[in-house]
Amino acid sequence: MKRHFTALGTLFLFFCYSAAAQPQDVAGWSSTRWAMAPDELAKLQPDMVIGKDYLGGLTAGVISNTQIAESPFQVFLRFKGVGGLQRVGSTEPEPPQSAWRLAEVELYYKTADRRADDACYRVAEILLGKYGKPTKQESGKYGDMRLWVFPTTTIRQFTFNALNTECHVKYTPTKTSDADKL
Repeated sequence: MKRHFTALGTLFLFFCYSAAAQPQDVAGWSSTRWAMAPDELAKLQPDMVIGKDYLGGLTAGVISNTQIAESPFQVFLRFKGVGGLQRVGSTEPEPPQSAWRLAEVELYYKTADRRADDACYRVAEILLGKYGKPTKQESGKYGDMRLWVFPTTTIRQFTFNALNTECHVKYTPTKTSDADKL
């Protein structure tokens, strides 16, 4: 009987520790924080260059070949009002780089085979271990999606399986509509 209570007590402590170990908030990706300027990001990420993202025409900070879950991801740091984050239909020129502020981080890996799907599974395991159960999870025809919503940051991880396989992890500031899901 004593052994039974000891096992239950140990299990209870494990679950309490696991719940306590989950973060209450996430301030951004890695050591980045929302609204950082490109020069601040370059100090944290010396490999970052200003270039085009994987869509081919959107200005972003680019970090190539970042090893995540044993796979070579590209990291795109997008800025408010710049490139793909400009207002739809806007004809205004991009603001000067000194005015750019970090508004989105996307980790991206694409392959012509299933390696990106395997990498996405490994990334999901890392995110689950770090952030716990997702706020929302869905399986779809073209892949799975997981969503973690924190007060400051929303993380969306998804796989896209079509002609190519893609793994995406997007970090964005949490919008009021996302925070309602907390």
